[in-house]
Amino acid sequence: MNSLLKNSLVCWVFSLCSIASAQTYYLAAVPFLLQSPSPQANAMGTAYGATTHISPMASIMNPASAGLFARSNAFGSEYYPDPIKYGSEDRYAWSYTVRGATLGFRTRPIRNVQLAIGLAFNDVKLDMGKVYVTDESSPDIKAIIDTWEKAQGTTLSLALQYYLRASIGYTFKHIQSQIAPGADGRLQPYTAEIDAHDFGIIVQLPIADLTQRWTHRGRRYLTQWRYWLDPGIYYTRNNIGGKLKYLAELPGDPLPRTLNLGLNLQAGVQYRDLTLVNFGWAHEVEDFLVQSDELGQSFYHTGLHDINFWKHVLSGKSSRQLIGKKGYEIGLADIYFIRRGLLESADYPGRLRTSGYGINFLQPVRIGLRLMNMERSWLARVLANLSFEKHHSEYQPDRLLMNITEYDTYVIRFSNNYF
Repeated sequence: MNSLLKNSLVCWVFSLCSIASAQTYYLAAVPFLLQSPSPQANAMGTAYGATTHISPMASIMNPASAGLFARSNAFGSEYYPDPIKYGSEDRYAWSYTVRGATLGFRTRPIRNVQLAIGLAFNDVKLDMGKVYVTDESSPDIKAIIDTWEKAQGTTLSLALQYYLRASIGYTFKHIQSQIAPGADGRLQPYTAEIDAHDFGIIVQLPIADLTQRWTHRGRRYLTQWRYWLDPGIYYTRNNIGGKLKYLAELPGDPLPRTLNLGLNLQAGVQYRDLTLVNFGWAHEVEDFLVQSDELGQSFYHTGLHDINFWKHVLSGKSSRQLIGKKGYEIGLADIYFIRRGLLESADYPGRLRTSGYGINFLQPVRIGLRLMNMERSWLARVLANLSFEKHHSEYQPDRLLMNITEYDTYVIRFSNNYF
């Protein structure tokens, strides 16, 4: 690995990737791309299978989620109220910020076929602070260099439902990095940039919808009730690209390419279009696809690599080469959400438990409007489709080296239920 990167990567790898195998993750540049930004997913062990339809940030890790988000939302924006700080004030004074927004458009059903298009934008930045450059001749500061790494992504996702529900997504990503020079007397930072992309697909089987359509039972007596039971499978391959080069004469360092494969389940009950209770569950495994040979040259793996679908995904057996992620969510009246999760890796000492919650502040207003039969007015329609939410997640404090334990975001969503 290029020695120029080591100072900027060591702390990040051992703090954010301590849940994984630092022995392999150090091979790649810009490892901040491995960090899961969404508190909804982080509270569920960073498994994104149960957040695909609710989080505007989900497309950062799973591009296909933007299509499912667009099935029920016309717009969504998620942001951190304050940057996440890493380390103490006098050491590793780094900060991490993320912003995400998703636009959605859903067509009316045509011959039982419904199409949704999601367009997402995200901005992720790791600010690694200032570096003061001196030399052996004098303690005087010769230069002050700002160090940072960032990525901007644009996601296009298409979701289609005809018996099966499927969504496919593609993210165009631009990555930039600016790090401090090594002990070579250089007074200018080293900079590099590269284009990369992510790819994802989600397939769900809406069992309850199909059962009602085929049997026609319950429509006469349960016209105001709706329930859903949607098992699914999903696949993502992230950070697909070449190698990041800070100097033309150096071979460059690979991007942290990963593969995720998982199962999910979403279920719930509604009355008069108001959700009474919902449940989400996901289990996935992650494989790091970068490896080096005997000569120290890095390369990317193809295919599923170390993942065995029957053994690791269906049976849930652990492996030294993989990270297991699982979590669940229980939603109460779309007002309060309880989330729990677990990460497992044979290289990690023990299990990392995660937890969190979500609050939809405007859902009580929506319920009140519906109960008072005031949903016909224009103002009532706007308020009924507007959501303002807070989501929180936390890791076990004693498991991380840099005290990175809590994440908070706020979400503004406008649903497309007015169709």
